[in-house]
Amino acid sequence: MDMSIYESMLRVLNATSVEQLKEQTQQVIEMLGFKHYMYLLSQQDDMQQDNFRLFSVATYPDAWLNRYLEMDYHLVDPTARHIREHHYPLPWSNATFSEAKARKMYEEAKQFGISAGVTCPIVTQQKDLAGFGYSKPGDADKLFEESVKSLACGHLLGCYMHEAVIRLLNIKPKPHHAELSPREIQCLNLSAQGFADAEIAWRLDVNTRTIRFHLKNVRQKLGANTRLQMISRAIELNIIGL
Repeated sequence: MDMSIYESMLRVLNATSVEQLKEQTQQVIEMLGFKHYMYLLSQQDDMQQDNFRLFSVATYPDAWLNRYLEMDYHLVDPTARHIREHHYPLPWSNATFSEAKARKMYEEAKQFGISAGVTCPIVTQQKDLAGFGYSKPGDADKLFEESVKSLACGHLLGCYMHEAVIRLLNIKPKPHHAELSPREIQCLNLSAQGFADAEIAWRLDVNTRTIRFHLKNVRQKLGANTRLQMISRAIELNIIGL
């Protein structure tokens, strides 16, 4: 990594105001050869719900940000889905936006100079949903190699920006998950041991639908999207043991 870029990223980390943070981040983005960036933090793991609290810092065109929110594009945007489901950075290609609804959104984004770039999920201590993305005009496939080369610096920049945003905006952790019932913990433990829903139902002498209901409640309470994520978070929170 170029030392000048690293020193500029440290200025992002240590920014003393949101305005300075925006300016310093934009400077690094341009050093990496890109034009716009967007950082967001949602204190609600499922962005399809209407009650999430959203914090954002961005230099994307205001018209595009307003359009994105107006059209609920986060529901069809594959980069938003990537933030929800993965921890590794994603360089964009044209194939990233191959689904019909995503392609419509992408064609509109191009009009605002947003077509080639990278999306970086940010792992948070509170299990909030956070991400950092940056982009520029141009064909995503032709600029794919350039996007890949920026991954390490871009991902680190996103982590530094996240730390700065939390500090500058004094963002408090979201409330701890709701308590699990004894039956929910029982189902969770058996699921963690590798038993399928039908096997758990047989062991607890109930029907499979009841087990699915309990496990769905557990996922919601832990803010998990998948069975594996549910078990991982339960272990991290010391609800169940290894």
